[in-house]
Amino acid sequence: MEIVNRWASELDVRLSAYRRMTYSAALALEEIRSLQTSPQGLLRLISDGSLLWLALRPFAICWRSLRRQFRRPYWLATESASDPD
Repeated sequence: MEIVNRWASELDVRLSAYRRMTYSAALALEEIRSLQTSPQGLLRLISDGSLLWLALRPFAICWRSLRRQFRRPYWLATESASDPD
């Protein structure tokens, strides 16, 4: 969060708001996992985070995994990448 806040003046307003929301949701999830900080995490998720973003994470991870199976990453497809053979 500190990095986003520090660079917010240099970033697009929408991008910095989206990053704050995603990092708040991830931080809230970590806080919810602990019994002592779960009320604080739930409050953070409701006020600053996004339940939709959090709910879509498993699908996004699955999609990226499938995409890597069928499409070679750009950094491996360039000439500068070393050949593993």
